[in-house]
Amino acid sequence: MPIKSGAVTDSCSEPIILPAGYPNSHPDMFWTYPDVKRTNGAWPAASEHHAMYGNRNWQRWLRHYQGQWRAGIDNFRSYLAAVRHEIGKGL
Repeated sequence: MPIKSGAVTDSCSEPIILPAGYPNSHPDMFWTYPDVKRTNGAWPAASEHHAMYGNRNWQRWLRHYQGQWRAGIDNFRSYLAAVRHEIGKGL
């Protein structure tokens, strides 16, 4: 995924793990590799933790969408748009 200016890196991979109950329950985390940081070296809000998946240390972004996830309307495509928005907003 390309990343707008304001980050140390210009692109990243992003696996998403869908929770039990999806699509009625919303995903609340996503991960990026490599790390996405602001150009001043700071972590975006709630993204400083990491988890190992497939021999990579992925940066975890914790995002809760209470009241914003519309069961039966929102889907994977709308969630990816929210992920992209959150990465941009975090920078």
